[in-house]
Amino acid sequence: MVCFISQDILFWTFSTIIQSMVAFVALLGMVAVYKIQTIERNKENIAESMRGYLVKNWREEVSGYSFEEIIKEIHDLPKDSQSVLYNNRILKNTSLRLSKKDKYLINIKGIINDFFLLTISLISFSLILLPMSSYLGCNEYSLPILVIIILWSTSALYLGYRLVKKLI
Repeated sequence: MVCFISQDILFWTFSTIIQSMVAFVALLGMVAVYKIQTIERNKENIAESMRGYLVKNWREEVSGYSFEEIIKEIHDLPKDSQSVLYNNRILKNTSLRLSKKDKYLINIKGIINDFFLLTISLISFSLILLPMSSYLGCNEYSLPILVIIILWSTSALYLGYRLVKKLI
């Protein structure tokens, strides 16, 4: 019987995928955590400037409120043309900036979850198949398994690319 895919090829493919994906997850995880923390600090700075603006111009006491509570209060104001606070352009723009940052964070966190789920499942599957590579060599299942692992790795790399593109 002629073997096109030996057990060594499978062993080295599985171990390479495991090592490279773990390194990729660690690197992207570090960048993602840094970016999320930066956005959270930015949101808090925007909320702090909004608090200062409200205290300075309307003598409103908002020191203990989070930015979500401030935004909720602004949206709950009476929506009539006489409400100076509701019609204030600065508050509307600040509220819009905060909501855009929230949507961006939700989008980033969704891609991060998808990426980590895909790569962790790929790593787990490769770890399971690694000791079985001697059995799978010269087997009719070796080629389909190798193709599936390579396609799985490619999709994880693509998701990682999308994540990097969103983060930068």
